This record gives sequence, structure tokens and C-alpha cells, in this order.
Amino acid sequence: MWWLAPLNLERKNRFGLKYRQIIRNIGMEVERCYRLGICYDMAWDIEGLDLSGYREVVRVKEDGTIEVTGKDGAVTVLQGSRPVTRPAGDPPGLEVTLSTAKGQAPLEVTAMAELTAGSAPVYFTPSLKYADAGVWRNEKVIWQLYGPEEWDYNKLEDAPVTLQGATCAITFTLDKPGAYRLRASVVDRAGRSTVVWRELSVE
Repeated sequence: MWWLAPLNLERKNRFGLKYRQIIRNIGMEVERCYRLGICYDMAWDIEGLDLSGYREVVRVKEDGTIEVTGKDGAVTVLQGSRPVTRPAGDPPGLEVTLSTAKGQAPLEVTAMAELTAGSAPVYFTPSLKYADAGVWRNEKVIWQLYGPEEWDYNKLEDAPVTLQGATCAITFTLDKPGAYRLRASVVDRAGRSTVVWRELSVE
């Protein structure tokens, strides 16, 4: 979904909820199964789908609720995803600074991210395109740019990136006037994440 502008995670659905919240509910239910050792499948909830072989069916609804149907047909409606128990420890630290946050278009911006180790290594490998002779490149910081319009979204994977020690830098250009929001996020191997937002204004 990071590569599809119409599925911008900051957009809201007809219930006024961000797509990010709905996807989070899906992710939390999947993680819960993973950590409990429960085998699971994921599928679109299309009409006529035979689910009779499952002892539990979890429907993530677009109104933010979770509908759980047991083998006996009993239905329980939850107001959100069920809790996930992760290993105890500290999440990664993340500080983000911008070379500039306001100016005339086209505005070139360099964002610097300082990582601080928590209780587990920071790790994220985005796709096969980053593999080089079988070696996967750890991207560490995920950069997402939103704005200026509701539909405008870009994952800054193709912009120049440098990595040295615990410092990541990315440079990009804002061509259209308006208000932008830059999202930087990191996650460690235990699933603990840290997110930082920065606002930019282009005239």
C-alpha cells in the first residue's frame, strides 16, 4: 500500500477512520496469531467464500471494530484489535531534523534521522530491488511524505539516501506549494516502533 497513492494511509474512509487504523487492526490480529503460534490465512471477505474449515474467523471492519466468529457460529464484536504481548524492553530512539521547513517552490530539503539503540536491533528490508548480489540492504528508517493534497503521497525510497553509523539522511524536492507532513518511522526485531512527524510549508 505504500506505493499506491489512492490507498494513502492518512486518508479517511466513509466512517471517518484513517486507512492506517484499519491496516493496524489487521496487522495486530496477524501479529497476535504469530506470537501465539496460531496458523492463519488472510483473504478478502468476498461473498460465497467458504470459511467452514476454520475454528475462528476474524473480520476487520471498516468502522474500526473486529468481528470474531467461533466454530459454533457465535459472534463477538470488539471495539478494536486484541492486545498483543511483545517482549519487554525499550523501543528505538529516533530524532529527526530538517535542513529547512519552509520556503519557495521548488524547495530542496534534507532530513536527518539519528537512531538510538533500544533493546533490539532496528531492522527493515523493503523489497527485492534493494538486494545486491544476494545481499539485502537494511533501510532502517522508512520515510513517507504526505501532501499537499489529500491524495498526494510518496514513499521516499528513490531519493538519495546515506547511512553512516546511526545516522540516516534523505534529500528530496517539494515542487508544489502547500503544507506537507513528513513521517519517519523505525521498528526493531521485537516489533517495537517509533514514529516522528515533521511539518513543512512551501509557498
